[in-house]
Amino acid sequence: MSPTPSDAIISNPSCEMMVTTRCNMQCTYCIAMDLPKYDMTKEIGISAIDYFIYLSEGAEVLDFIFTGGEPLLNYPKLKELIEYSVAKTNEK
Repeated sequence: MSPTPSDAIISNPSCEMMVTTRCNMQCTYCIAMDLPKYDMTKEIGISAIDYFIYLSEGAEVLDFIFTGGEPLLNYPKLKELIEYSVAKTNEK
């Protein structure tokens, strides 16, 4: 059974999305070093944003955190997902 908004609501929900596991730094403490290299697709990102907004119904503030690896290595998708999340939250 999928959670409903009333099951998931908290006062300040946040959605952390790993838009890429690629990185140009090689930090030994970072989890991204050990992950297969991939970039999140636009479709997966949009689905995640839509589902998070659905689960956060009733919240006054929504936080989106875009991470990686180095998220700027997937800049075109990062930009699209930021613009989409802003547009969708402004519809509320």
